[in-house]
Amino acid sequence: MATAGAERRGARRFTVRGCIRIRRASGRSEVLQPSDVSRGGISFESVRRYDVGETVWVNLHYEHDAADRGRPGTETRCSIISAERLPRWDATRYRAKFEVTERRRARRG
Repeated sequence: MATAGAERRGARRFTVRGCIRIRRASGRSEVLQPSDVSRGGISFESVRRYDVGETVWVNLHYEHDAADRGRPGTETRCSIISAERLPRWDATRYRAKFEVTERRRARRG
């Protein structure tokens, strides 16, 4: 189930302070703190189960108050690319790749 990725990463990783929201296609979501983020994707730990290949939507700048006022923020479509069980507690570390949309392609030029 685990995919070794640390040695293949080319993008610089950053620690993010604050919360993100992960939303599934079913509409179910969870708010958590990410492990790290890069230009190409995000890493997070969760006790919920996600499938490798599953599409999720990530709100990188999630604010509880804004969502309560009907402004959920911008979501980025991602694909879960790896899952690594964490033995210290009943959780899994997931890595998700940001999907390139036509809009993002146009900005890259």
